[in-house]
Amino acid sequence: MTAQYKPKIDFFFVFGNHVEKTPLGDAIRKYCENSRIFSRYVKLSYKNSASLLLFGISRLILVAGRFAIASLKIKADRPFVAVAGSDIQVLMYGLVRGLLVSRRPKIVFLTFIFVLKKSATTNYFRKLYYTIILAFTDMAICHSRNEIDRYAALFPRHAHKFVFTRWGGHMSEYPPAVDHAGADGMAAAASYAISAGRSSRDYATLEAAARDLPCRVKIICDNAEIIAQFKDSEQIEILPRCYGEDYVRELQNALFVVIPLSADDVSAGQMVLTQSMALSKPIIITRTRGIEDYVVEGVDALLVERGDVAAMRAAMQSLFEDTALRDSLARTARQSYETHYTIDIFIGQVIVEIERFFG
Repeated sequence: MTAQYKPKIDFFFVFGNHVEKTPLGDAIRKYCENSRIFSRYVKLSYKNSASLLLFGISRLILVAGRFAIASLKIKADRPFVAVAGSDIQVLMYGLVRGLLVSRRPKIVFLTFIFVLKKSATTNYFRKLYYTIILAFTDMAICHSRNEIDRYAALFPRHAHKFVFTRWGGHMSEYPPAVDHAGADGMAAAASYAISAGRSSRDYATLEAAARDLPCRVKIICDNAEIIAQFKDSEQIEILPRCYGEDYVRELQNALFVVIPLSADDVSAGQMVLTQSMALSKPIIITRTRGIEDYVVEGVDALLVERGDVAAMRAAMQSLFEDTALRDSLARTARQSYETHYTIDIFIGQVIVEIERFFG
């Protein structure tokens, strides 16, 4: 893509400081010269829902409010589009926009995900809340195709706002991982399989599949319930405080990556999937409608059905024993990342969708 999108776009990020100096910032400037980037690292790790509400969400609200005021306070410098990455950012920008300006900059919700809970009462209030969020939102980007129809049914008044763009991310500062396996099929430096993430994960199936296999399984997750679930497991090691370079190092040194998913109707697993692809890791992942937008079975990942312990165990056994299969999957995974999922490609696709939607 070479064409530039001319109207001013403000981008808001809360996962790091000085994002404008990163490859993400480079990609934004490449496709959208008339842009501003507001960024700050907001720590969201938490032990339970109460601590998240008291500390994490309050920090998000404060930072999002400051971003919105900075974006909108000068009339001559207001954007045409504001790209927000969370519901809190959308809410605060929408509220400040309503208070400060008559001309209304468009709000793009960069990653819209709505997950139903077990409680009908909880779902009622969450749906009401997200209906308010969508009232502020002019365009909502989803990262799997099936979500478009799902959200259109859940929020019919806002059905026209949902668009699909594949997730992509930046991992290019880290070289492709090297498979250290020797003649015996496994080296000490890569004696474990690894998984990561907290949303829509089926770690019970992973634990059952891993029993009696000759390798450890590490799970990178700071969710208190998951930590408690596996605290006495001999097969599973939980890494609750594993972020940044430590997270990447654990992925790089693993023999392969397993991403067990419990949900079929929402985006889940794409971030860990594309990060693992970037690091040239062989991958096993649950087959969902969303994941089928990203991988081809047997080419750049092994797919297993949800909750199928036997299939997951067989896939893990094959990757543990078959060096050629690991090498093939690792090579094609990296190729897929470079072709489809780099941060440059992702931002280019987002800008194309914004241009198409508001053009």
